[in-house]
Amino acid sequence: MQNTLPQEFIDQVKNIYKTKSQNILKTFEKSKPTTFRVNTLKAKKEEVLAELSKLGIITKLGPLQNSFIVTKDKKSLSRTSLFEDGKIYIQELSSMIPPLVLNPKEEEYILDMTAAPGSKTTQLATLSNNKAKILAIEKNKVRFQILKHNIQLQNAKVKIKNEDAFVLNKKYSEFINFFDKILLDAPCSAEGRFDLSNTRSYKFWNKNKKKEMARHQKGLILNAINMLKPGGILVYSTCTINTMENEEVVDWLMYRINKSKSSQSEFISESRIKVLPINLNLPNIMHGFTKIDGKELNKQIKNTVRIVPNELFNAFFIAQIQKY
Repeated sequence: MQNTLPQEFIDQVKNIYKTKSQNILKTFEKSKPTTFRVNTLKAKKEEVLAELSKLGIITKLGPLQNSFIVTKDKKSLSRTSLFEDGKIYIQELSSMIPPLVLNPKEEEYILDMTAAPGSKTTQLATLSNNKAKILAIEKNKVRFQILKHNIQLQNAKVKIKNEDAFVLNKKYSEFINFFDKILLDAPCSAEGRFDLSNTRSYKFWNKNKKKEMARHQKGLILNAINMLKPGGILVYSTCTINTMENEEVVDWLMYRINKSKSSQSEFISESRIKVLPINLNLPNIMHGFTKIDGKELNKQIKNTVRIVPNELFNAFFIAQIQKY
């Protein structure tokens, strides 16, 4: 395997996860089981599971709220009428966590900044029983159409805009200090989704890609804070492993907001942020790093969470940030 994945990536995994690295590298050898959630806006869980059983698709409860794992199938889940009718949504377990952390409530104004294909957007609608006021943004026109299709298929009450989240607050001044909660599942180098059976998943990878993504992420997360109302919550997440796109982005943001004397944006001098703890009842989690290659980060970074990849979960990073 070490002859297949980029050596620099392997070294990175070893540097981050130390004694756990060999087991983690092995997770890239096997595909994860199919997991899904029931769209309770269109169907009841009991009816969906009974129908799947009739089709020869055996499932078990997953470790997260409204999550299910396919253990045996005589028919692909994506070829069932339940999937085609939007009564279930096939989604990786790790991908389900950020909306659960955001915990949308009725009547809250919620922004999903980079929303396509819509897995987390529709999950937010389901979690709030379609009573949160959700706005989903997607820049890419093709992906925007996929987002639109999935929202309609899932019966999710979500407003959508084909816009660039990078400049959203500049184009819509009414969004400044407006949203109760924001989800920024940021575009990233997707290291957590590398799959040895699919060379396309990692052939693009290099250290310059990480730097490029981190620059973009910093712009997005700063804009997110700008649009968050005081007291509001931002959940920042990526499906990547390196610290440059994870802990170091949050650390940069905390310095920029809490310590910067810049007058470029009014909110920088008036607002502060803090990283809130995340409570997840999972065995495969670890706190974010507060020291990286000898560099000390803000101690609050320990409140961020890393999902350690295993036979069920892909790698993920999640930070819950409050503006005050």
